[in-house]
Amino acid sequence: MELRKFVNKFVYIRSAAKLHCADNKMSAPWCLSNANYVDLWVDGPRWIIELKQGTDLFSLTPEKRTTCNNKLSVKSECQFSEIDLWNETGGNQLWRFRPVPGKTDTFYIESAAGTRAGCNRFLSVRPECGDHTVDMWNEQGKNQEWVLQLA
Repeated sequence: MELRKFVNKFVYIRSAAKLHCADNKMSAPWCLSNANYVDLWVDGPRWIIELKQGTDLFSLTPEKRTTCNNKLSVKSECQFSEIDLWNETGGNQLWRFRPVPGKTDTFYIESAAGTRAGCNRFLSVRPECGDHTVDMWNEQGKNQEWVLQLA
């Protein structure tokens, strides 16, 4: 599996749709700010992709967030598409990486939360440079492709 080379290593997670933009790395603020949002930025932190033992599911943790909410998370309710950070690993903090056919090191990142069946399930961006939003979308497409890069 192509993803294996990124597991338990520092990686940058970059929006494939926005590689031409300066702000294409998935980012999270440091713990000092007390903020839990996730967005895109020019110099986003490194992330660690951790396998949940006995599954094909992963958690994502931004570097420098070990003492506060630190797992990429999605809300349980369908009406919410926001992404944030949470302090433990549960169903809403687990993700599947689906390889994008014909592209190297490029994946759709899908929420594994069972509560999101029929909801927006894929990590997504808006296509315009300067729009830093990271949220969820209901299908795979260019704005849901993510490139992993070893840091």
